Amino acid sequence: MSKFYGTINNGINNERTMRGFETKGLTVEAQSWAGKITVELLVDEAGNDIYKVRRANHGMSNIDTNVIAEGTFNDYKL
Repeated sequence: MSKFYGTINNGINNERTMRGFETKGLTVEAQSWAGKITVELLVDEAGNDIYKVRRANHGMSNIDTNVIAEGTFNDYKL
């Protein structure tokens, strides 16, 4: 059974869904000519669902790869 789900919608095509599993997680990248943002959903050693958001270089851009945000889904209460 899938642990994580992701969707993509570019406003032209139908929405697409991807699945991620506890053992592999789910990684999503959104890119432009200036750089890219990567979001990873994973399970840590304690069994918590965690996320990492990174800004990274893409093509000719000169952006250093760094973590913008990270934590567990339990960090924030809606």
